[in-house]
Amino acid sequence: MEFLGYRVRIWGKRTGARQAQRVTLAGRHLTARTKSQSIQLTVPEHKVLAFSKRKGYGNLHELQSMQRGFLTPLSDVEIVMAYNAEMRGLANYYRLAGDVKRSLNRLYYLWWGSLLRTLATKHKTTVQKVASHLRTPDGEYVARYTVDGKPYQARVFKMKHLDRSPIPMAGVDATENLGMWLNRRSTIVERLNARVCELCGSADRPVEIHHVRRLADVKKSPLWVRLESAMTRKRFVLCTSCHYALHAGRLPDMREKK
Repeated sequence: MEFLGYRVRIWGKRTGARQAQRVTLAGRHLTARTKSQSIQLTVPEHKVLAFSKRKGYGNLHELQSMQRGFLTPLSDVEIVMAYNAEMRGLANYYRLAGDVKRSLNRLYYLWWGSLLRTLATKHKTTVQKVASHLRTPDGEYVARYTVDGKPYQARVFKMKHLDRSPIPMAGVDATENLGMWLNRRSTIVERLNARVCELCGSADRPVEIHHVRRLADVKKSPLWVRLESAMTRKRFVLCTSCHYALHAGRLPDMREKK
């Protein structure tokens, strides 16, 4: 049977009397019955197949990965974070299953190939060169970026990073939040490095990104059309005061700014 996406099965003897064994409890020697059956949670294969097909990683049966072209307008770190959100979210949901790593092994191989192919397509290079660029001396793979001149890196998720230790009262998020990366209208690094208002020139105030053109005309378009339109629009860094004044109509239209 299946429950909440898990396959639940009973393991052990179904009939017959339970066996007894000697146990020590608080210094006392007792005779206790052993359990004859136990409940096991496993990952259904059809769930893995459906996830792979829905995300467009490629052919899971033949392990032929595919690039996802609609992600190429994003920066490298955003692409890595988007892929991480999907695979880490699925692995964390099935962390209670005894066979989670074995059941997701083929899917992870396909996911990894799709990530490399997407980055290779973005930079018009080979998968081998992308993997070499991401690889660190300790065997990890990271996407590097800088904020205020300081180097940072986003680590590519691996199945060995999955923490299966029990967490009391843990809440499990069943849905990976890929939309938080796809709905961004500026790159992460661009937002982090935004420090100076382009109108008043102040550098001691919080700043925001102003997007010149709205996306109302592509609201019902496919995801890749909305993503491309959002990433190619003109953007300006404004302090909070100027941004508020602009939307209140007290400043010139930013579409006329050269």
